[in-house]
Amino acid sequence: MGWLGWLWPLALQPGSWVVLCLVVAVVAVESALAERQRRDTLLALVRHAPAGTVVVQGEGRGGPAVSVQIGNPPQIMRDEESG
Repeated sequence: MGWLGWLWPLALQPGSWVVLCLVVAVVAVESALAERQRRDTLLALVRHAPAGTVVVQGEGRGGPAVSVQIGNPPQIMRDEESG
């Protein structure tokens, strides 16, 4: 029976469902706020970064990894090409 053995008596108590719903709601709200902050941080980096910058953001609780290149990288001439 495993985990269901200790969960069954807990599930029969009326207050446990309220607590379980509150925990699920808190986790959902926290996850949404974390993802919002993650996106705000990415947008702030993109707005203020110079051209050619690559911003890499790892996977978060609410979304996949993101990699963004801002503008075109500046063209740097090598000594051989410049003559």
